[in-house]
Amino acid sequence: MRHFEASGLWYPSNDPSNAVGGTLKFDRQGLRLSLLGAFREGWSSELEDYPVIQGVVGNSPYGSFVTLVDSFMTSQKINMVRVTSAEIRSHFAVLGDFHLPNGPVRFEKLTLSYSYLKEWVGRGGLEFDHKRTGDGLRFVAAYTKPKNVVFLFEGGTLTLGFNCKSSVSTHQSLFAEDAAIIIEPVGNLTAEALVPNHVRTIQDLLTFATDTPNAVEEISFLGEKDERGLEPKASLVYEPIFSLEDKRKSLHASDMLFTYADSQDIGLNIFQGWLDFSRKHRVFCDVHFGYTYSEPRYADDRLSKALAAFTLLCSNLAPRLDKTIDFLVDVRSAMKARFSEEERVFIECLIPTGPEVEMPILLLKLMGENSELMGQLIEDFHAFVLSVIDTLDFFERRVEGPRPPLQGGDLHYAAEKIKMLMKIIVLRELGFNEDAVKMLIERNKLFSHLKTV
Repeated sequence: MRHFEASGLWYPSNDPSNAVGGTLKFDRQGLRLSLLGAFREGWSSELEDYPVIQGVVGNSPYGSFVTLVDSFMTSQKINMVRVTSAEIRSHFAVLGDFHLPNGPVRFEKLTLSYSYLKEWVGRGGLEFDHKRTGDGLRFVAAYTKPKNVVFLFEGGTLTLGFNCKSSVSTHQSLFAEDAAIIIEPVGNLTAEALVPNHVRTIQDLLTFATDTPNAVEEISFLGEKDERGLEPKASLVYEPIFSLEDKRKSLHASDMLFTYADSQDIGLNIFQGWLDFSRKHRVFCDVHFGYTYSEPRYADDRLSKALAAFTLLCSNLAPRLDKTIDFLVDVRSAMKARFSEEERVFIECLIPTGPEVEMPILLLKLMGENSELMGQLIEDFHAFVLSVIDTLDFFERRVEGPRPPLQGGDLHYAAEKIKMLMKIIVLRELGFNEDAVKMLIERNKLFSHLKTV
């Protein structure tokens, strides 16, 4: 999302006559409105909340009409000559050709751009050639827009769209291809529903597929055509869960887990497939991608989080074992027999869940089921699982058992190997067949690196 600073007039939506000058700034710290005045007279120790603030600005890259949603005052100052200023923060803003109305507004299309979408799609229409002529070298560049690709998606359609931006000057010509995702229809939305679930869902898909965290670049809505035949446009900006400090210059197929073309080669509707997967494994996605966008700093946390995500993923893969169910019944019976009801309230949260009890068993089992690939990374599955569980036990209790915990590079790569196993499982859940999974994993640079450590 583009950062900007725009000045204009601002007022609460329920009091348009009370307009105050101010500047809206959007950067890595989010949305901040600095008012040269205040929406009410006098000073109060209580900081106010503003459900909707509207403004008109002259220098925004997204449009002149601004609607700030879910805002709150962070500070207010009154100087010696009683000139007031205030600082307001907003959770998100809608900028474009109109102010959001108080009720629902109908949008026809939602357009999304992401950091590595065009690299993942891989299709391009740019052609470049040069050849030597009698007068020297001749350079020729041409662009043919690829055809949009349409998928069925959630009762509507999802379109992969392509475009090219160009600029020409006396001594320079620039061409830049881009890709976007268009979802329609969107339907009637209120201000509170403008941050759609599809934004995060597709972000997670691209992050998984490219094996690289993706940031949301642009979110825009198109409304119904007006009497002039124009579609009003609005863009949504907010402080994202993840932003790229520095985008990599290139991303190749071997850097990714799979490309768009890989999914099409076996006939997958990867977008609807991922949506179905993310609904089935909602908690896993929240945890796994939460740690992907904000990676733990220390290696022990990385292993703990990888095992937590693996446990959540496995919780929906197979029914609980009978012996696990019987064990947990016995534990709860013993707790009830030995502790009072008041004490059990405190102890209840310490009892493991079925997936937590079965995690080491499933880790060993799934490594065995995927031995053709995981066997290239780990020689002894049983010893590996023991070392991982011993290490996790040491992290939680800080008491060293009969076997020393993993340290240094061994600790780091243990987490990476568990993540690789999860990638194999998810690929199969998405519908990739055995041959495709094997090809994708063995092509991956990280997998090749893990084979050497």
